[in-house]
Amino acid sequence: MKKTYKISARETDENIRSLFTRQFFIPLLEMNLVDGILLPRKSSAGGIVASLLKNPDFAEVYFTSPVQLVNAAQLVSDLTFKEPGDKVAALLRPCEVRALVELEKLQQVDLEHLLIIGVDCLGTCEPEEFKRLKEERGDELIAERSEALRAGQVGDFPRREACQFCQHPEVPLADINLALIGSEEEEVLLEARSEEGEEFLAKLNIEEAEPSETRQELLEALIKENKAAWEQELESFAARIGDISGLIEVLDLCRTCFNCRTACPICYCRECVFTTLTFEHEGRKYIKWAERKGSIKMPSDTLLFHLTRLNHMGLSCIACGQCESACPSDIPLLKIFKLIGERAQDHFSYLPGDNLEEPLPLTTYEEDEFEPK
Repeated sequence: MKKTYKISARETDENIRSLFTRQFFIPLLEMNLVDGILLPRKSSAGGIVASLLKNPDFAEVYFTSPVQLVNAAQLVSDLTFKEPGDKVAALLRPCEVRALVELEKLQQVDLEHLLIIGVDCLGTCEPEEFKRLKEERGDELIAERSEALRAGQVGDFPRREACQFCQHPEVPLADINLALIGSEEEEVLLEARSEEGEEFLAKLNIEEAEPSETRQELLEALIKENKAAWEQELESFAARIGDISGLIEVLDLCRTCFNCRTACPICYCRECVFTTLTFEHEGRKYIKWAERKGSIKMPSDTLLFHLTRLNHMGLSCIACGQCESACPSDIPLLKIFKLIGERAQDHFSYLPGDNLEEPLPLTTYEEDEFEPK
């Protein structure tokens, strides 16, 4: 049974963000419980970006930030994959923790050197949209999103499409989870989800509390709403790419910039076959192919590139939508990967990012696994 703790600013002059930073994040560093903390903080230019915090003097933490430049699971891999420090803490959204689970199975992270601090999420907007909203509303935007998070209400906030379809508003696993959905105003409820998380909260001397009475109801309502939105979109989009010609049409504007591959937290290969000599064709070959068909699309191999990505990481796709956010041609990559990925996942009864103990389907073999279901 997970224990619940709380930090409350209702009887102080501080707002909850500054009080929580002072009572939680800063002591983690000052007491040398971790070597550093990966979290969202305000940059020198005024944006809110993922940062590795080492000096407590720089601890201006925005743990309810409504913008996500990258899926931070990639950054955790960078911090722990090779010669990690003694311990790093990371504040992660549900999609980031789910990506982390898949990367652990792919041996791309070292969870032994990581303290996972999860945080509830209603969704994020695109960076350019966040910049516009921030210019209009200033710091009130963050306060508004914090209030919405507690109430479990999205409102009119312009979420990325991936967030509109997301059915995971809370993290699947964490050492400590910031259970904001259902918490009261100027309060943060913390759930100890592991023995290590409980030990950390005890060292920080944070008081125990009762869990939220409305949390589960609010979570279920969010999941139901987002699931309905995806199911409504699913039928029409599935018909649009019902065969290979439909998929080619949707991918027609691809310029093979590889932004989607770079942004994807699961696409981890240090050397991609599409950037090797294998795909550096001789000019005369292009002429020969064009002669055979009358005309060929340039750049070539765009369909093969996306099919290869689907084959490599479709089963582990957690539908964070970073691929689509990074695409300069606005190709609906999220829908393509979510639709095709979920069909493959359903066949193997596999939910990516949900369970560390469940092996990847491609690493196991069952004699009847391709029998009709």
